Amino acid sequence: MHIRSALVLTIALLFATEAFAVRTLVDRADEKTGQQIRVLYVVPSDSVDEDLDNNGKILNSVSSFQTWFNGQAARKLKIDTFSGLPDIGFVRLTKTDAAMKGTDPNNISIATGHAFVLNRIEIELKAMGQIAPSKLYAVYYGGGSFYACGGGGYPPLIKLQTGAMYLKGTPPGSICSTQPVGASATVPRYQDYGMLHEVMHTMGVVASQAPNQHKTGHVYDTSSGNPHRDLMYTPRTSADAFWGYTEGLILDINRDDYFAHSGSFLDAQDSPFIPPATPVVSMTSPAAGATVSGSSVAVSASAYDDVAVLGVQFKLDGANLGGEDTSEPYSVVWNSTLASTGSHTLTAVARDAVPNVITSASRAVTVAASGIPTVSITAPSAGAVVSGDSVTVSADASDDVAVLGVQFKVDGSNLGAEDTVAPHSILWDTKPFTNASHSLTAVVRDAAPNSRTSAAVPVTINNAPPVPDPIDPGNPPENTKIPQFSIALLSDMANATESIIGTSPVIKLITGAIPSSVEAPDPGVTVATIVLPSDWLTLVATAGDVRTEKIGTWSDLAADATGTPTHFRICETPGSPCYAQSNVTGAGGGGFMEISPANVVAGDVVTVTSFSITEGNQ
Repeated sequence: MHIRSALVLTIALLFATEAFAVRTLVDRADEKTGQQIRVLYVVPSDSVDEDLDNNGKILNSVSSFQTWFNGQAARKLKIDTFSGLPDIGFVRLTKTDAAMKGTDPNNISIATGHAFVLNRIEIELKAMGQIAPSKLYAVYYGGGSFYACGGGGYPPLIKLQTGAMYLKGTPPGSICSTQPVGASATVPRYQDYGMLHEVMHTMGVVASQAPNQHKTGHVYDTSSGNPHRDLMYTPRTSADAFWGYTEGLILDINRDDYFAHSGSFLDAQDSPFIPPATPVVSMTSPAAGATVSGSSVAVSASAYDDVAVLGVQFKLDGANLGGEDTSEPYSVVWNSTLASTGSHTLTAVARDAVPNVITSASRAVTVAASGIPTVSITAPSAGAVVSGDSVTVSADASDDVAVLGVQFKVDGSNLGAEDTVAPHSILWDTKPFTNASHSLTAVVRDAAPNSRTSAAVPVTINNAPPVPDPIDPGNPPENTKIPQFSIALLSDMANATESIIGTSPVIKLITGAIPSSVEAPDPGVTVATIVLPSDWLTLVATAGDVRTEKIGTWSDLAADATGTPTHFRICETPGSPCYAQSNVTGAGGGGFMEISPANVVAGDVVTVTSFSITEGNQ
């Protein structure tokens, strides 16, 4: 297709025009996957190199028509980029401008016809290794043409991969050689619109079936008051208006000919060169409704994005199937023997850098019976934090005949006994296990016997450390302090043997001076009652008559708030006869119990669980 007086198209992808590209003679590594459009600055062997690929002019041109197209379609042309900017290549042809223009105005042959400049450009580029099969090419051609201002392919009629603007074109009555390239990075003009117009032709726009198509791939929308403002416009006769590029063009007036229309003919919005702003992904195998079996089922998907697809994650029944595939072709091998017999759903999730995340339409498949049971942990979920003595661990298990049992395991060791009745579950007491990450699995077996181990489910145990019972429900736990025995208390305890005071004696801390005898009434108030365990006393006869009493290690028991000297009594039970007594001072040392008066208040009870001291210590 050719531009004689006007043409254009655009899409998004805003580029920073401050950073002009470094000239490249080769197609640098693609940043996007799949089909895309590469931009070239091509100059005949004897034409002036105006440095348009380096001075920002072509960069501005691409940016301007991308900006326009994005405003019209909320999409971007998929331009080949390098370091985030269009990968603009430079090519110096082997033929002169005159040879490329041709000598035959009757257009008898491609080799010499005036109308075939674009064909000769593509032939030259292919011979120089500049054409890749998966790309279209937007060529800013620094040579001339007697026939048109630009040209493009028009498949299936004209099967070319290039669209070009002839920057030095001089067809009769044209303006193309006087129009600047990339005068603005945001507002396209003639050459910028024209390049977009020719690239659209090379995509097959406008289809011959379109209602307003005429002159092989152009439109004249008679229902519009301004048909000349359509991107793909060309006049019917010389009486029609000139292309309205100065008025601002429109992408498919009335949206009925080539973009986002409702017809059954070619629609440019479906082109891989104009992808949606979000990734597009679809399952390609296995086929919908397929029956699969074995350990090597190929699962694949196609995906593309206007910039780049970063990865595709396949899912089986909503759960990840293998790891994310970050390169084309997107696929994973599925061991279907690990899945239960019957219907399952496959999907693919594509993501880009925005990030946009899109899930494909689901695809139902049937897993054939394999004779091997299947099992999967259903609770707790992977990554869960668990605690306590009643964590439910459950699994789903199936077999083509019958499941005989499921054995749960923690870190490879059996967790309780095998569960032989569905639904399969067990209560897990996590307290004997360390506060750390652990792995749960389930092993299923049938009568064959066949067995299978489920995928491991990682969980983290987080049991809080035990907190000592408070001295009194009305006091916080920090008031629970364990006192130390002094030599005086130890001696009295040794004298008040188990046979005298029983197996669960108490020590009473009492305010006021010590009574004259253990039988005398106490003058003060009992501030703490220390209840000893039943195994409080163990006598061990050793050299020098040193005894070890198994009673415990105590520290910092408070008496009263003022630190008034107190005394203690050793009694059989609270309120029963007492058999030993002694002074207690707040100073500590000197054979007396150490007192810290700020921690325990009157009426507190301390229950001692287990400890040991040796006569003669402290």
